[in-house]
Amino acid sequence: MVGNHGKWFGPNFTGAFAGNFKVSETLRVMIVDDSPIVRVMVKKVLAYDPRIKVVANAANGKEALEKLDSGEHEIDLILLDLTMPVMSGIEFLKQTQGKLETPVVVLTAAESEMGTARSLGARAAIGKPTSGLQGSPMGAAPHLIRVVWMVGGLHPP
Repeated sequence: MVGNHGKWFGPNFTGAFAGNFKVSETLRVMIVDDSPIVRVMVKKVLAYDPRIKVVANAANGKEALEKLDSGEHEIDLILLDLTMPVMSGIEFLKQTQGKLETPVVVLTAAESEMGTARSLGARAAIGKPTSGLQGSPMGAAPHLIRVVWMVGGLHPP
């Protein structure tokens, strides 16, 4: 179960520690989710660690590709929903497979496409903060931050 406890993605996850991407003192994150509420909630959760900065948001995979292609922001980690209109997270992963060095963490409320996401390079999966423990949106905050630290290459403070 992904839920709030997350799920590690074996060999793809270990690449996060192999120096496959640039890590700076600040981890720059793009949140890709069709729900503005989820984007705001995730941003609030990540704000607990001042080293994590949300530098871009996208409502679907197409917008995310456009933002990546524009080069407007340097992005160290992508938090990606799988179920979105216009371009799903799975389609985003298909289009970026083998081309994107930025690690992707799947942010989802369901497991139905986890195997596909894993095979396309997602490093980890975690439940959305809006499905927090006992209905509290912040219930998943510590786990989300730990996953972002680990995949993004930050050490806990």
